[in-house]
Amino acid sequence: MALIKWNFSLLLVFFSFTTAYSQEVKNIKVEPKESSVDINYDLDATADCFISLYYSTDNAQTWKGPLQKVTGDVGANQKSGKGKIIIWDAAAELGSVEGVLQFKIIATYSSVNQEPTLQSKLQQRIIDVEKQKREAKLASLRKKRNIWLLPAVATAGIGAYAYNQTGVLYEKYKTATTDAASIRKQTQTMAIVYPVAFAATGFSVLEFILQSGKYSREKKKKVVFAPRYIPRGMGVNMTVKL
Repeated sequence: MALIKWNFSLLLVFFSFTTAYSQEVKNIKVEPKESSVDINYDLDATADCFISLYYSTDNAQTWKGPLQKVTGDVGANQKSGKGKIIIWDAAAELGSVEGVLQFKIIATYSSVNQEPTLQSKLQQRIIDVEKQKREAKLASLRKKRNIWLLPAVATAGIGAYAYNQTGVLYEKYKTATTDAASIRKQTQTMAIVYPVAFAATGFSVLEFILQSGKYSREKKKKVVFAPRYIPRGMGVNMTVKL
């Protein structure tokens, strides 16, 4: 078994923060063995952390790691608590070392530290596809809503024009002589056009309101996509909270 000559300086304690939480590694104690090192520490955190161990041989100018030949309270899913221990098999990782060693422990929340895996990428892909489907549905509802704006405006304009012309033509009809019959016919036509146009306007406005309601309700839904495994593939659960 390889023997290692240890000469430790003051242990460096490092802290790591996130936007939502803070975590602290403290009370670090080092106990060198023949070929390994026991590193005790306390972890104060509000959620599971990913613990990494590093060392330096140049007075903390550069750090090497994270160390791989480690066991104990290290890696993912480390909970807050006291009396934790990391056992570093220095002989297996370095062979031999002599000089001043300094250590640091970095604690980050697991979701921050872990690299995306193929599984997480597939899950995110599924979520992205489902989100795209929902956005397409919202776009379709928005289009169905907006398509009624043009006929509503057009028929309202036609109705207003016909209604106005009915009054104008009627006044002409009262004083008309040779063209009275023609003016009367035009007046009757306009008298038919404007209620029909206003009825079409009302229908278009009603459809716009109905489609707006559908769009609004769909938009207000709180949708949660949860990837799930199925035989020979992956699926997704979609939870809708109304």
